[in-house]
This record gives sequence, structure tokens and C-alpha cells, in this order.
Amino acid sequence: SGSVELRDELCDNPTCTYELPQGRTVELRMLADPGAVVARLTSAPGAEGCNETFVTTTTTATCAATVASSGRVTTTFGYGLDVAVEGEGRSTGSPGGLDGIPIDCGSNQMRSAVYDDEPTGTLTAEQTNGDWQFSTWSGGPCDGSSDVTCTLQMNDSYRVAARFGYELTIDVAGDGPVRVDPPGRDCGPNAQCVETFGANQQVMLTASANTGAVFTGWTGACSGTGVCMVPLDRALSVGAAFNYEVEQAVTGGAATLNRAPAGVDCDPARITCQAHPPATGLTINAAPAAGASVIEWQGCDTTNGNQCSLEVQQATTVTAVV
Repeated sequence: SGSVELRDELCDNPTCTYELPQGRTVELRMLADPGAVVARLTSAPGAEGCNETFVTTTTTATCAATVASSGRVTTTFGYGLDVAVEGEGRSTGSPGGLDGIPIDCGSNQMRSAVYDDEPTGTLTAEQTNGDWQFSTWSGGPCDGSSDVTCTLQMNDSYRVAARFGYELTIDVAGDGPVRVDPPGRDCGPNAQCVETFGANQQVMLTASANTGAVFTGWTGACSGTGVCMVPLDRALSVGAAFNYEVEQAVTGGAATLNRAPAGVDCDPARITCQAHPPATGLTINAAPAAGASVIEWQGCDTTNGNQCSLEVQQATTVTAVV
């Protein structure tokens, strides 16, 4: 929908008639309503000079019509579709616009199509570079969708972008989430998450151990135990390891407890606590004081006299009752 201006007179009816001297040339100005575009100008015999088909989104157009005799200038309004590709990839679509050419948009490009009816269109995102994965659609009815196919009814004008980027794979082992910013969401505990980002985007990863766990460090594209900053210049992987706390205690008497394998200290002030990776096979041996013996073990999977065995699957306390 839209309107036409002639000699400062606005025509917003389906048909407007003007009487003009023969041979007069007048300028027409076509104004599309919000959400619409100018699609086509057509001159019938008697009005010459206004014949144009628009293949890019145009909201305002002008033409000069010469009056040879009684004639007609027809303005057809429609809807425009701008398709962009952000990053390395491709987006194809059908049907084509008024030029009849199907949409085919390459890396970091934009293509436009204009329609004078309301077809149902389909856009497809295609990977062209192994490192650049399709992420999401931006704009239009598919905004935020990660489906490679976007279907849209052309009853409005849209700008739709297919976003491609590098994959960041985050593997979280143990009881703690990793905050991924952007987009500002958690990965884990005990999970693998794959996020896609634009090239050279800085991604911040922050590990936070849950109660009973200890963050022991990064692997892959990060190291240490602090905040991890990842510049996405290629597809990358990061691992975050959380160990479970295993506290050991003796009640009822005196005994020395030794564990194998050794873990990492939970806290310098907690000398009886060490943390171990998930699924660690742990053995704790008791050496009771002279004249004492282990009466009972608590927190073990199996026991054998002065020996306790368990597989570490959560934070726990192992107690030797002497």
C-alpha cells in the first residue's frame, strides 16, 4: 500500500484522475506506506515515461510522465526482502522477486528481492567453510532460530540475516557451571555445550564450583584457574575440571588415614579434605593406634578390614570408626 503525489496533491485512493494539457510532462512521486515498498510502475498508451520494475527495496520513487492523450500510470506497491550473510556462509531462497532470479547470497553480502504479491518464501543457510558454523537467523519471523531453514510469508517487508561463526566447544567435567558471556548463560555441571560466535569475538568464561566441589583448572584454549578470555579466530575447545571433595575423619579412637591416589587440597585450612576428579577409584587405608582397630567404615563402597574403597561420584565424607 502507498500513495502518489502529483503537483503537491496526494492520492491515497485506489484510483485518482487528473486533467492535464496534451504534451505536458509531470513528475509523480510514489510513497510506500510503512512496511511496504514500491514494486512496479506501468504506463498505458497515452501516458509515457513511467515504466520500471524495482528489484531492490525502494520506499520512495519518482517518474516523469508525458501526457500524449488519455492514459494511465499504475503504481504497484508490494513488499521487500533484504537477505544478508554475516560471516562466511551462504543463504539461498525462493521464490525470486520481480526479476525472477532466486535469492543467492554469499559471505558478508546482501541481496534484495521485491514482491508484488504475498508468496510464502523459504530461505536456507548453507555452510561453506568447515570452521564457520551456522549460528542463528537475525530479524524477521525467524529471529533467533537456529534451524537452517527459515519460512516467511511475504505480507510485510523484512531484513533477515544468516549468521555464521566459529564454534566454541565447552566440556565441563564435575560439579560446577561455566558462565559463557556472551550470551550470558551457564554450561554444566557435567555437560558439553557448543556455542557459535562471530570471527574474532572475545568470549569470557567463568568457572564457579558448587558446594562440595573444587575448580581445578582449564584445558584446551585456556589454562590456569582464573577467568578465561577466548578470542575466536578459529574453532576452539575448552575444558573445565571440577573435583569432588572427599573429607576423611576418625571417630571413637585414634588412627592415621592415608589415601591413594592423592587429590588436590580443598582448602589450606581443611587438612583432612582433598578433592578428586569424577569417577576416581579411591582407596583409604587406616593405621589404628596401638591396641585399637577399625570397627566400622562409613561412606565407602566396599571395605576390607583397615581398607575402604569407593568411586568418587559426589562430595562425601569417609569415616573410620575405631
